[in-house]
Amino acid sequence: VTYEQLRRSLKNLKSRPSDQSEPTSKESALIGCMAGALTGALTCPLDMLKTRMMLNEMAGKAWWQAVREIVSKEGPAVFLSGIGPRVVWIGVGGSIFFATLDIMEKSLLAYTTQRENDASKKVRRKQNQQQQPVTLEV
Repeated sequence: VTYEQLRRSLKNLKSRPSDQSEPTSKESALIGCMAGALTGALTCPLDMLKTRMMLNEMAGKAWWQAVREIVSKEGPAVFLSGIGPRVVWIGVGGSIFFATLDIMEKSLLAYTTQRENDASKKVRRKQNQQQQPVTLEV
């Protein structure tokens, strides 16, 4: 959702001819990086809680009990521990993923268009051959 919202915002910001309204691969990489970094930052507290619960430190407790215990022992700032590395690796991953997706999408579209054009040419050539008058020699 974040990627698509950022992509639409970029389209609205840039004044381009309608035939070039799609972002370039570099822009897709940048948008993917921003979306990944934002997502990584927003989900960091949940990831920290999940990790603590999986490591059996909070075995058998409901998530709200685990949150209460963590806040009372370590303070609320602990939920942001590890945010830097998380933002970097998810941002880089988003950048690579969306740039690759954009490049592959454009390549497949160009390939499909070329195949359709080739098929249309063959059909027209066949129709032209069928329409030529047949002369019979007697």
